[in-house]
Amino acid sequence: MKRISLRFTLWVSLPLILAFGLTILAITSYHNTQVLQEKYKIMGQMLELADSEISASINTIRSLHSSLVHDKRLKSLMYSQKQSDVTPGLRRSLSEVCGEYRARNTSLLVSILPISLGGTVLDTIYGQEGVENLKNQSASFEKFSSSFAYGGLLTSKSDGGNTSTLTYYGSYYDMTNFEHLGYLAINIRANRFFFGLPSSLGSSFSQLFVLNNGTDVVYSLTPDYLENALSSDLSAISSKADNRVIIDGRTFLVYSKRVESYPSWRIVGLVDYEDMMSQTRKTSELVAGIFLIATCLLVAICFLIARQITKPILRINEAMAQISKGLWPKPVESHTNDEMHSLITGFNDMTESVQKLTESRVTEQMEKRRIETAMLQGQLALLQSQINPHFIHNTLNTMKYMALKAGNTELYETIVSFNNLLRASIDTDDRFATVADELSYLESYMLIQQKRYADAQITFRVWSDPEAAELLLPRLILQPLVENALFHGILPTRRPGRIDVTILIEDALVVSISDDGQGIEPQVLQSLMDGTYKNTRGYSRIGLRNVIDRVELYYPKSGKFYISSQPNLGTLIVFKIPNTGGEIQCTQ
Repeated sequence: MKRISLRFTLWVSLPLILAFGLTILAITSYHNTQVLQEKYKIMGQMLELADSEISASINTIRSLHSSLVHDKRLKSLMYSQKQSDVTPGLRRSLSEVCGEYRARNTSLLVSILPISLGGTVLDTIYGQEGVENLKNQSASFEKFSSSFAYGGLLTSKSDGGNTSTLTYYGSYYDMTNFEHLGYLAINIRANRFFFGLPSSLGSSFSQLFVLNNGTDVVYSLTPDYLENALSSDLSAISSKADNRVIIDGRTFLVYSKRVESYPSWRIVGLVDYEDMMSQTRKTSELVAGIFLIATCLLVAICFLIARQITKPILRINEAMAQISKGLWPKPVESHTNDEMHSLITGFNDMTESVQKLTESRVTEQMEKRRIETAMLQGQLALLQSQINPHFIHNTLNTMKYMALKAGNTELYETIVSFNNLLRASIDTDDRFATVADELSYLESYMLIQQKRYADAQITFRVWSDPEAAELLLPRLILQPLVENALFHGILPTRRPGRIDVTILIEDALVVSISDDGQGIEPQVLQSLMDGTYKNTRGYSRIGLRNVIDRVELYYPKSGKFYISSQPNLGTLIVFKIPNTGGEIQCTQ
């Protein structure tokens, strides 16, 4: 049985736990959201800082380009190479002017190479550093020269996988008349170009790289990782709409920003999602642990409170369980002075009153049963004593031989039948008889009645299960029922009738007596069943009510007695008694 203390604990603690859990969840969610938003803000600021540094380097190169375009000596030399053949002296002069500008920032610049409109590198030593880059980028140069752009950055990768040299192509114009004289190729050291990027970017991002037109990697903080692990399309990563990408089974958050001073470049940062969420996960785990401990404490406190409240109810429940088993419990103790004390006191008073009343009723019923038993046994003894004198038996034997001697067979059979009934009534030592003996007595009785009421045309039929012959019945229990069927059912109709007696063996010994007489009125049947019916005819004293009482007397817990009757149709009487000597609860 579920204890009320457990239910009380659940009823009280569950809403509190739910409210507390929702509150903790809301606070944790808000805290994690704020942490993530702060991280997003920091990442954005880091990209802004990277953008400003890259823009500063680009502006430096553009400023150098502008200075070269406005240099009068270089302009004169560029006019010369356009208008006449390029001589070694002209090449040397161009190299000297460009070398002066390179010398001002050797850590950043690799070389500055003038290029003719036809694409010829105007350098004194064609194989110097930077020229090989131009050879590799011939297609890019042709694309640039055909675009009529003023300037643009191109890349060249080294064997290490990262961009080692950046090349800035700039058109060379005479700014007074905008005549196109040629091109300048400024080769830049990539590591110095991106030197201004703060070292904190490497700790903030799992991967940071700069893309040109969304596909070409210009610069990367971790080139080896990029080459070996990055298998996704770079343009797809840089334009991710859902801000996430999966690389080698790991999820990364994508942060992207276009370089303001050079829109074809985009700074892309990748942050490991697990690393990003590690702090919030630790916070969630800490909050979950606190919530679990608080929940256990809350349940324990609610359970202790429930135990104090429900303990008196449990004692009352235990006392009621003892009462249901037929035991009278000791008075329930109460140690409080509240409504529960009043409840326990009332229960104790009620239990005491019920106990006294029950004991009184049991005593009264036992005394009543004893008196009824004595009365029934007295009635049975009186019935048997009414036909007990032995001289009647002896006289009948004499009459039987006289009838036989006179050849009066009918009278002889009648005397034999009556003598059998007399013998059964004289035998007072045994209250039970076998089914076979009872049927023999019954046939003797009906033979006498058929002789007496020969004009009534009474048909009497008996059928018994052969296996029931040796089972026991209360002595003379069938004769009163057949007599009742004859005198109260068949004879009052003044027409032929039939009486059937059937004995079966089912779960008990089943005996049925039926007739097709006038039946019993419902109110009369009810009075017969409850013992209030009165009749002045002598044989009624040992009739239907007598049989019911005897069944109840001999089988107080087992006998079943049933009567069905309809006026002018007949009556059916059925009773069941045990065939194994056991007891069956008596019902009507």
